[in-house]
Amino acid sequence: VTLVAPLVTDANGNYDYSGGTATVTLNGKYIKITDNCGAVSLADSSTGNVAFGTSGGTDCTTPGSGGAGNTHSARTGYYHLTNINRKAAGFLAGNAWLNGTLTANMNVNATCNAFWDGSTVNFYRSGGGCSNTGEIAAVFLHEWGHGMDTNSGGAASDKGTGEAVGDTFAFLE
Repeated sequence: VTLVAPLVTDANGNYDYSGGTATVTLNGKYIKITDNCGAVSLADSSTGNVAFGTSGGTDCTTPGSGGAGNTHSARTGYYHLTNINRKAAGFLAGNAWLNGTLTANMNVNATCNAFWDGSTVNFYRSGGGCSNTGEIAAVFLHEWGHGMDTNSGGAASDKGTGEAVGDTFAFLE
């Protein structure tokens, strides 16, 4: 939420509105959403209540407001990735990765996969018989788990343990 200075909402999306235009872009303190469908931005200057809405479609379908990037995957990813990040920070408060900002790339123009590239998590559109991986919470959590593994002394050379770590985070969440 941006007013005079950037504000951060609580886990329920609440913040202290004191007037002016409130603008939400899903670029938070811990998670930054980049949606390949377009920019995410929604503003309100009357009550400060910025509701992104819901959309029934997949990939680049939006509720008709909030920009071309206000997709199901953008909203869902922002929620789940922020949630697991904050839970992990409760156990590993000094972990610099958890206290930084992770970029999540949504609706990447490819199908049937998602990946951690060493600094970002990336989720593909639907197609080829596969669902949009940016719309599946277990996939978010699994790929985030690779990042946690890499940034907490893990990432074994055999790569097998990293898959187990990713699966474990998805399962536990």
